[in-house]
Amino acid sequence: MGGWIPFERKDDYVDEYREHRMRRLCSVFCVLLCALLVFVVVVLGLATLIAYLILRPHATHYTVVSATIPTLEILGDSNSLTATSTINAQFIYGVEFRNPNGRVTMEYDKLHIQTTYLGTDIGHSGTSLGRVRVGHRSNYIATIATSAPGVVVNNIVGNAFRDDISQQSVTVQVRIDTRARAHVGSYTSFWMWLHSACVVTVSPPSAGVAGALVQANCHNT
Repeated sequence: MGGWIPFERKDDYVDEYREHRMRRLCSVFCVLLCALLVFVVVVLGLATLIAYLILRPHATHYTVVSATIPTLEILGDSNSLTATSTINAQFIYGVEFRNPNGRVTMEYDKLHIQTTYLGTDIGHSGTSLGRVRVGHRSNYIATIATSAPGVVVNNIVGNAFRDDISQQSVTVQVRIDTRARAHVGSYTSFWMWLHSACVVTVSPPSAGVAGALVQANCHNT
């Protein structure tokens, strides 16, 4: 007698067909989803390119345009490298926000500024601007002060600071951080932090007269 061949039920064929059909539908769905994502990316890219060509946006600039220095002094023993000195400093800056764009309005609500000398923080401050808007090809100047009473430094930094004061020319680094957003017609962007780094040279106060800005070189970061 021949071997017994098990009888395969009709339901087994139905289940296999359904499984094959589901796999095929999933494959088609994945292909369509990928095609849709590619289409969206291409459309967004074209929209961004068209907006750029129409608006021709330029980077906004943040520059130190003035500085008044009521206090800038160093106290302590300059003869020992193991000793420390104390810096007292106060800077009052005029910071210009310049918008060179013809179709973009910029809005600012916060401004932070920090003054450092050879990597040492000698004053930082923050202020609310009250949501200032700078229109097309316009500028705005904000005044903000930093102060640092009694900053202790080692005498490597201290003696370099003394030499600069004696030469009537002190160079500091100034970091400007501002929170801003852009308006283009009815579109308003999200708030974003913008940054600028400046190398600022000032004259120290002398004979009761406050020091002043000599030159400043700023660039966006």
